Amino acid sequence: MADVTTVPKKEMLTLEVEEASAPIKYDLAEVDRMLVDDERAPEARGTTEDAIPRSYWYSARFLGTFTAIILSKDAGSGGFSLAAPLLSNINAEIGPDLDITWVSLSWTLTQGISTLLVGRLSDLFGRRWIFILGNLIGTIGAIFASQAQTVKQLIGATVLLGIAGGSQISYFWTISEIVPMRWRYVANAFIYVCSFTTWLGPKIAYSFQTETTVGWRGCYYLLIALNGLATICYWAFYHPPTFKMLHRRTALKEMIVSFDWLGLILYTAGFTVFLMGLTWGGGRYPWSSSYVIGSLVAGAVGLVLFVLWDIWLPRRSQRTIPLVEMHFFKNFQLMAITGMTCVAGSTYYGFSSVWPGLVRNVWTGLDAAETGNMLCVLIMCYLFAQCIGGCIAHFTGPKYTIIISMCIACPLLTCAAVNPFNMTMTASLACTGGFALGIMEGVALTATTYPLRTQEEIGSAGGLTGTLRLFVSTIATCIYNTTLVNRLNSTIPENVGRAATSAGLPVSSLPLLISNLRAGHGFNSTSVPGINDSIEAAAKLAFRMAYSDAYRTMFLVSLAFTGPGVILCWFVAQHDKKKEHFVAGHLHDPKQTKTLEQQDG
Repeated sequence: MADVTTVPKKEMLTLEVEEASAPIKYDLAEVDRMLVDDERAPEARGTTEDAIPRSYWYSARFLGTFTAIILSKDAGSGGFSLAAPLLSNINAEIGPDLDITWVSLSWTLTQGISTLLVGRLSDLFGRRWIFILGNLIGTIGAIFASQAQTVKQLIGATVLLGIAGGSQISYFWTISEIVPMRWRYVANAFIYVCSFTTWLGPKIAYSFQTETTVGWRGCYYLLIALNGLATICYWAFYHPPTFKMLHRRTALKEMIVSFDWLGLILYTAGFTVFLMGLTWGGGRYPWSSSYVIGSLVAGAVGLVLFVLWDIWLPRRSQRTIPLVEMHFFKNFQLMAITGMTCVAGSTYYGFSSVWPGLVRNVWTGLDAAETGNMLCVLIMCYLFAQCIGGCIAHFTGPKYTIIISMCIACPLLTCAAVNPFNMTMTASLACTGGFALGIMEGVALTATTYPLRTQEEIGSAGGLTGTLRLFVSTIATCIYNTTLVNRLNSTIPENVGRAATSAGLPVSSLPLLISNLRAGHGFNSTSVPGINDSIEAAAKLAFRMAYSDAYRTMFLVSLAFTGPGVILCWFVAQHDKKKEHFVAGHLHDPKQTKTLEQQDG
């Protein structure tokens, strides 16, 4: 490395272990196989913390890359968190369109695909241009979204934002790669502190809509700035190992020819079609529709074929490079901690989707500022807890932090079902439970970068973790929304019908009354024959109670995701202290690129 002491292949490395009274020597390969990988140039083998000059941590390329990751993470999170609370407002302006929910769903779907690709391809071909291209695509997508005149155009722009999100939501392993392993939790905690589009997303979105003339388009103007700045910072400062540093004896053409392109097609098609079926069900089409059933079956078959193909492929040819290394699924520690991220992600995305409806339809009477605060309070607690979780795990390790926080989160989130009509009690329970869950995910995401065969695979493992997390989260979001819709279809006619007719409304006017309540329209004797002030007051109160009853069921559904987490958390392991001083990725001086590519060792 340009400013790193290269250790010969067979030399022994001295590391301090806290439990030992004196330094213990370990073979380099025992620390990580990357250190003795001859295929890589010395610059691309990782190093130890004490071999890096202190000035490196204050250099422009390190701090600039750190800034790029922060900006990119804000841009990626904002693609979901800024738009999701305003879907009804967007639909009112450029719709109406039954596909409005695809503005958020298309982001999740495309990001689920691109996350795996970014991790795997950047491991193989180098990260620099993949991350630059990803943020550039995000900039273009944000520009298109800000100018959208129809819901279909906005969905198309969101697809670009989702593709960009593959590199942007890979922050947890990208930042982990360039810092010593013992500082990974703290580094990610700092990323969470700076993630303002996540913990203030609903507040920012609501402020744009109610306090500016640009309305919801202001969210996308903000994304243009974030994506653009991230692109510039990655281009100027991010210089990880190049392809020639990663592969000294393999040509680029050979790598491209050897890559599993058929597996990529099977995975992309299966993942897309399956999630389309999930998101169609109970919304655009009934669950019994041939569109939904056909999509679910075809997608599931595609994913099964992909797994079977990637199992068989290495046996057929050792030279073929699979899209997913199947040994990851045999790594129990990795799968256990990945499962915990799925538990947290399913609750985060699911609650983000349904929480605004609770604030707007049950907790009425709030002014604009109070509404904005309540929209983001749950997410703020969750994100603040992620910062706390990282700092705690730095001292305690992941296992007991995850166990304690998970055992607190599960009952509290479930108990929010007691009385959703009571804003103080429900918000307190949900926010406290969300805080505990945030601590768990703040630890779990970073912890997925540890139990790997070698840190050479950090991108592939991180991409797989991110994809599984988004896959489960999409399923959870569909379940939350379907449960809520189905319950509302039952509770609204029951509650409103009983209250309105008891107050004197003719039965024949009930469909019009319910339709106006659902649409948020005002009432008069023309739009709803027989309506008066007392009937209107009774109907609105009953409408709120109907939503409260539906949300009671929705909170109970959260137990289906947090409950397994209480069991799974006991299988999370502590880390191997031999690796805590290892730095998996080094950022080189771009002026020395050619020299480092030809470096012997």
